[in-house]
Amino acid sequence: MKANLIIKNSIILYMKMFIQVLIALYTTRVILQLLGVDDFGIYSLISGAVAMFGFFRAGLASSTIRFLAHSQGKNLIGEKIKIFNISILFHISLGFILFVVLELGLLFFFNEFLNINPERLETAKIISHFIILISCINILIVPFDGILNSRENFLYLAVIDLSRSLAILVLAILLSYTGYDKLLFYSAGMLTIVIMVFSSYVIYCLKRYEECEVNLRKHFDKEIMKSMLSFSSFELLGYSSGMISLYSTNLLINNFFGVAVNAAQGISNQISAQITSFSVTMMKAVRPAIVKSDGSQDFTFFENLTFNSGKYSFLILIFFATPFLIETEYILNFWLIEIPEWAIIFCRLQLIKNIIDQFFTGFGTAIGAVGKIKSYVIVHTINNILILPSVYISFKLGYPPYSLYFVLILYFSIFGFLINLYFGKKIANLNVRYFLSKIVLPHSICYLLILILCFALSTSLPESFVRLILVCFVSTVFIGIMTYYFLTKSETDVLETLINRLLSYLNIKDKKNNLK
Repeated sequence: MKANLIIKNSIILYMKMFIQVLIALYTTRVILQLLGVDDFGIYSLISGAVAMFGFFRAGLASSTIRFLAHSQGKNLIGEKIKIFNISILFHISLGFILFVVLELGLLFFFNEFLNINPERLETAKIISHFIILISCINILIVPFDGILNSRENFLYLAVIDLSRSLAILVLAILLSYTGYDKLLFYSAGMLTIVIMVFSSYVIYCLKRYEECEVNLRKHFDKEIMKSMLSFSSFELLGYSSGMISLYSTNLLINNFFGVAVNAAQGISNQISAQITSFSVTMMKAVRPAIVKSDGSQDFTFFENLTFNSGKYSFLILIFFATPFLIETEYILNFWLIEIPEWAIIFCRLQLIKNIIDQFFTGFGTAIGAVGKIKSYVIVHTINNILILPSVYISFKLGYPPYSLYFVLILYFSIFGFLINLYFGKKIANLNVRYFLSKIVLPHSICYLLILILCFALSTSLPESFVRLILVCFVSTVFIGIMTYYFLTKSETDVLETLINRLLSYLNIKDKKNNLK
């Protein structure tokens, strides 16, 4: 039953993702074309500066989802009501504090750090207020998103995400007709969309779920609040070090190279987000199940799901990323009218980093589910802090902008992988030797061979649409073979059952059409 629910949720999320990615790729192309490289770079830069403080949201979101899913696994509705109310209190307080800090902080950034054309400086300051409001409203969404995740209501989450993507598409189309400043119009439109999404979350959850009863005086629990604060404080420490280091690189790139390179980084982040979203989507379906299995003390399922989530994430990502990794230049030329300098190499290195990261994507969830995260977070924090000075030194020594990604791969991917292995064994008692020998090593070797084959094919033919199709075909066939080869007997049985059900459904539908 657990596996079937995960499969059902994954199918819902992937149907949503295919549509959402197509919309997002087109929308990014239109927005870049209409805003221009410099304005697109300004929006990416300020969004990145605000996102530095998103660790508050990320830390509390992780804590909220973990506690809600854990109580759901223990089937304790009363406890969920208390967790939800305390989460509401946390996020309202955080939203207010973050609003004040960001409004004051951005004044300092504009005066001391940001390298923006003086003619667009006033516009950049105005849109910073819109972006701050967007960030604060997204914080208020978290408790309701946590409820939907703990309930595994991914159908409604998919509807909301698709509606948001369609709204952004409409906004992109309206940009070409507006007589107002396009950057201001786009920023105000994004704020309007976020307000609509927030309203949809609140109205649905309050009407649908009994645990969404907002009454802090009645449902306040001091012990639960202490537990959530303790867990959240360490989560905040981990997220803050990672996000500040990551998004501070936007400021370093801006300071050393200007907004045009920020635009290239913005394109890289967009591509990375859309391609990686296929594996991230799978983790959305798996993450609540990992936490619930720890809550219900089903440790065999807990370990298998943690390992398999990494395997599936890796296989899903390389399926979509490989053609883009090899044919980056051709695809960007086809997709974008104007390609920012450095965008091609940025995209490739970002995808390589993401592919490495997939193997241990379930480890953090498993360790967080157990709850003993103090030492794990402290070591991660030290690792993350070292990123910023390393990037600064590389730029100061005259290395090119893409040296940033080599630093990120070293710290986030390689050192991060080793940290997750160590604490996965120590805290969650995971069999990391089995994980390395049966999942990481064989999958890595096979994929490296496929990558070499596809690169050889690409270099032997002139750049063209036919070459792109051939690379897609070869990579799809060999990754498909690799995937089927590494599936276990139970996984193969589940896959064959799904295929048979689909064929049976299509056969029944075809017969009904013939009768008509």
